[in-house]
Amino acid sequence: MEYKRCSRCKLNKPKTEFNKRRAATDGLRPECKSCQNAESKKRYHEKGGQKRHSERYAINRSDRLQYCKNYYQAKKPKREYDPAKQPARVAVYRAIKNGKLVRPMECQQCGEKCKPDGHHHNGYDKAHYLDVVWLCRKCHTFTEHPEFLEIMEAI
Repeated sequence: MEYKRCSRCKLNKPKTEFNKRRAATDGLRPECKSCQNAESKKRYHEKGGQKRHSERYAINRSDRLQYCKNYYQAKKPKREYDPAKQPARVAVYRAIKNGKLVRPMECQQCGEKCKPDGHHHNGYDKAHYLDVVWLCRKCHTFTEHPEFLEIMEAI
């Protein structure tokens, strides 16, 4: 194993204890990693690095929050809120969580093994909140929008 003398602590250390530097003749920095880290920490605290960092964070915080809000608005799913359907969806969700409804592991229409959606085939009246047929996404889409089925058959 080869050794090199640190220019700061004056100790002979293995060459693995030195960071690389292309401009140096041996390809290594003159000070060891531990001396270099200590110097960086000292410089950070002497020049008020922590204070500057927190000030910069406070100044840019509102800009970052606005960027995040804009990003979320651009990327969020575009599911439309329907006040007639939402209570029925919530009722099915809660019934599954409470054990009143049991979601099967296959579509009741095509028999595909999946996690099916609850289709309110009798409408969204309060009396029919839990009257659902369990359909896979494909069958549910074609049941809700038969025009898609015609388009798919034409292709």
